[in-house]
Amino acid sequence: MSKRYTSDSSFINSLTETIEQKLKDEHFGVSELAKAMGMSRSNLYLKVHSITHKSVSCFIREIRLRKALKYLKNGELNVSETAYEVGFSSPNYFIKCFHDYYGFSPGETELQETIAPTPFATLDKVPNTGTWASRNRKRIVSTVGILLLAILGGLVVMPLLVQKQNIEKSIVVLPFIDDSPEAGYSYIVEGLMEEILNKLCLISDLRVVSRTSAEHYRNSPKSSREIGKELKVNYILEGSAQTIKNTIRIRLQLIETRTDRHLWSKPFEREVTMNNIFQVQSELALLVANELDAVITKDEKKQIRKIPTVNPTAYNLYLRGLDYKRLFELQPLQQSWQERLKAKQLFQQAVQLDSTFADAWAQLGDFYIRNIAYWGNIYLKDQYLDSGLIMINKALKYDDKNWNALALEGRYYLLKGMPEKANELFQELPINEENLSEYYEFAFSHFLSTGDNYNALKSFLGYNEVMPDKMAMRPLILVQVGWILTYVGYPEVARNYARQMLHLYNDSIRYFKAMNEIETMSGNFEPAMNYCLRIYEKDSTHTDNLYYMMINSVWLRDYPAAYKYLLKYGGKYINSESAMILPFVYEKNGMHKEAQEGYQKALKICQDEIKLNNFFAQIYFSHAALACVYSAMGNTEKALEYLRQVRDHQKPCSRLFVVSMKYWPLLDNLRQEPEFRQILADMEASYLQEHERAGDLLREKGIVQQ
Repeated sequence: MSKRYTSDSSFINSLTETIEQKLKDEHFGVSELAKAMGMSRSNLYLKVHSITHKSVSCFIREIRLRKALKYLKNGELNVSETAYEVGFSSPNYFIKCFHDYYGFSPGETELQETIAPTPFATLDKVPNTGTWASRNRKRIVSTVGILLLAILGGLVVMPLLVQKQNIEKSIVVLPFIDDSPEAGYSYIVEGLMEEILNKLCLISDLRVVSRTSAEHYRNSPKSSREIGKELKVNYILEGSAQTIKNTIRIRLQLIETRTDRHLWSKPFEREVTMNNIFQVQSELALLVANELDAVITKDEKKQIRKIPTVNPTAYNLYLRGLDYKRLFELQPLQQSWQERLKAKQLFQQAVQLDSTFADAWAQLGDFYIRNIAYWGNIYLKDQYLDSGLIMINKALKYDDKNWNALALEGRYYLLKGMPEKANELFQELPINEENLSEYYEFAFSHFLSTGDNYNALKSFLGYNEVMPDKMAMRPLILVQVGWILTYVGYPEVARNYARQMLHLYNDSIRYFKAMNEIETMSGNFEPAMNYCLRIYEKDSTHTDNLYYMMINSVWLRDYPAAYKYLLKYGGKYINSESAMILPFVYEKNGMHKEAQEGYQKALKICQDEIKLNNFFAQIYFSHAALACVYSAMGNTEKALEYLRQVRDHQKPCSRLFVVSMKYWPLLDNLRQEPEFRQILADMEASYLQEHERAGDLLREKGIVQQ
């Protein structure tokens, strides 16, 4: 169990004491520290980062180096003995870390002036209080000429060295310009850029901007200085690539954003093929790290040089699969489901050529767990999930640190109806400075799936803060945060994010769809219908929109219109939502036989969802739908039974449920019942508590006024 601390300082003191007790153990790292503190790795990281703005591994290394300084200043141990005493297995690596941290080598410690300890909350590096002259005073020959040269050297050279040392090692890899003469090879260039970025992310001494943020600067006319200022980075890796058949010619340059200076005397130029692509990626990552004086551990170097597959053709197929998946995710309304199926086929072909290809197995697991299991046939859900788990296990068998596979493992148990196990795995996800945005994005999706609106919002705001460019979020995230904000009663903020999405992606259909959902959940049914009509003007065959037009017509009690759109939509019984609506529309249009048959179908679908404990059942939507069906059928007792279950388990209650209780026509038969009124009052009270709680969070971040 996690311990309680009265203040941040008491937590840091306890953390420091725990590390110092294990200082000599070179294997005592983040996992061991988390266990000793009674915390998960992720919670430990978030706590340490919020106080010190450092990763846990960096914090541990600083404790070791501060203790090393004490040993050396007291003259108790020599350099090698000190290295082993504070947990460094290699004296050479210790010397490099020590010099990078303090600005002088361990052997020069006795020549330094007193170095005052700096609080960890603000510590980046201990100030270099010695000058070139003071550190070498005993070595200066008493010749005026040499003394003058030394002083001049100190005045000219050292400021540059100290300045370089103090510059944060932060970098963005901008999208490479594709100069290929033929179309169809962009996925290779994209894959090359992404893998170079991923390898740089492995170096804990570097802060690497996410690809999502970098993507916003594709073909940007902005200068290096402007990009550096906006993304808060000191270095840019940019360049071009030209693909002719299966050979890529790349030309890259490393730029210091503050001065716009090219750090390499000549651009990095290589011919890349599928046979040497991994070697070039590793070479470039190490070259960048060396230029920025980044510390690279043995394990990091090993990970950088690790190749994902021994089969070049398998890697080519994998890159093509990622390209199809990226198209679907960026513009799902403009791409068909076939695009994702094509991605799946390419990942399958990749593992057929290399059965140890962990990344490809993880992508296949993603297809089954995140897509099929959500929206596929509910009666085959468990089969889909179990197929996904098999693929995840294969990925972890060949790469036990594969982040995507570890994250999907938690999602598997969540969809299996085992939220405790899912949360346990979620808490153990490895996070650091480089994957913090990815972690928050996954946390947002995780809490959204569990119906935990407050923590979903909190995760989104965390994601928003760590993204250097706030405008680089994927459209789906902006849509989903709109749902959350409307659920907790802040539709005006949700509308702002929808407008932001329109500004970014210029996708009016997606914008109208998002606004329809916001207005519907807010109880503004006519404006919601107007947004659907605007989509209808652009595309009268858009199936999702026809479905929403049917629903909005029910909200507006325009039942002939609802039937018209039912026919256009196709009248399919897909899940508990569609199942409760269709027979009600038939009944209101005098089609009693179809209505009775439909109600029986609806009862079975809702009950099966609950039995299978699928996504809708886990958030108690299936129970609410069942209550609506029984109400429409005139079975008051059964309807109230399921509404009680919704009230007792769907806590805190969302605004959508309150709006439905007040206005959804299927509940008309219950509205005069005293127990119904009490359930509504209880739901409203629960919703208002969540509204205030979310409001405190939004006010704290300055998103809404105090």
